[in-house]
Amino acid sequence: MLAPITPLAQRQPIEPPQPLTRFVGREVEVAAACALLRRNDVRLVTLTGPGGIGKTRLGLAVAANLRGHFEGGIAWVPLAAIRDPALVLPAIAQSLGIAASHPASLVDHILSAVHDRRLLLIDNVEQVVAAAPDIAGILAACPTLTVLATSREPLRISGERVLQVSPLTLPDPSDAGTVERLVESEAVRLFADRAEAAASTFELDAASAPVVAEICTRLHGLPLAIELAAARVYHLSLDSLLARLESRLPLLTGGPRDVPERHRTMHDAITWSYDLLSPEQQALFRQLAVFIGGFTLEAVENIRGDGGTVLDDLRALVDKSLVQHGPDARGGSRYAQLELVKEYAAERLAMAGEEAAVRRRHAAFFLELPGAARRELTADAVAAWA
Repeated sequence: MLAPITPLAQRQPIEPPQPLTRFVGREVEVAAACALLRRNDVRLVTLTGPGGIGKTRLGLAVAANLRGHFEGGIAWVPLAAIRDPALVLPAIAQSLGIAASHPASLVDHILSAVHDRRLLLIDNVEQVVAAAPDIAGILAACPTLTVLATSREPLRISGERVLQVSPLTLPDPSDAGTVERLVESEAVRLFADRAEAAASTFELDAASAPVVAEICTRLHGLPLAIELAAARVYHLSLDSLLARLESRLPLLTGGPRDVPERHRTMHDAITWSYDLLSPEQQALFRQLAVFIGGFTLEAVENIRGDGGTVLDDLRALVDKSLVQHGPDARGGSRYAQLELVKEYAAERLAMAGEEAAVRRRHAAFFLELPGAARRELTADAVAAWA
């Protein structure tokens, strides 16, 4: 019979940080995540979405709302600085206040240290997603442990519940709206909050609110992009800021010095995701920049010029939150990229010297479409449409 593991001397667990700025909106997402994490049959919830969508901030808000639910407390596991998946378990142990000299015994020591219900908030998993089986292992070994993870892609382990984090709500484009109506938008409220912090003279009123609404719409409700743009009101008028958003990435820089480098510019936020792609996935990501208004799998297969496996690579880009996927009007599948992401992809396409060749294949495919449509327009098809 094995001798029981003697718990090592423990320090206090590392608690989630307290943000210095106000959390805006996301009531629906917070409620959904909290409802899942309060369930006894849910042990792992992963918040996914592209860089700059606000996964970490949402995770912190969810954790703050659950403090009274987990009697063992909440431990913070930041993984942004880790690139080796083998270091994830030691990072979890350290966050729990556990030190072990033999990595092989870490799960046993974690098990011996976790008695009451405890939540682990594991932030930034995407670059060490190969450690997902280790996270599954500690969940299986520690029945009182629950994990809330943030990642640009799902962990894909048993029992995972994935919550896709969407952009902040935007004003209704068909409604010019009063200030009162426009501030119902989460994006407008976030811009106003951060703009007031950057420039004490900023005021959201009848004159400024429509311009702020248009700025937020141009930025697709992405929180990081909105915060970076709002900081510019210190030295740019709203009209000037809006005009400069024709080319977004060069403007969206200058984030706070106390945030990770990847969150100081929108360009760096996307680069973080791009660098995690395989060479084949990077090539496809660049080539997608030629599409306007979305694309189908068939269209991608026709512009792909390197013989790669389109379906697998396109699925990887969806999983990694660099491409969005949904049904089209006819019940098929359609894909799209956020404009900021597409702007970055176009920059990479030009840098790679591939733009002319990809655009030729793109043009050839769409020039062939009318002929293909005529060939498909049989008498039976006409009768079916009648």
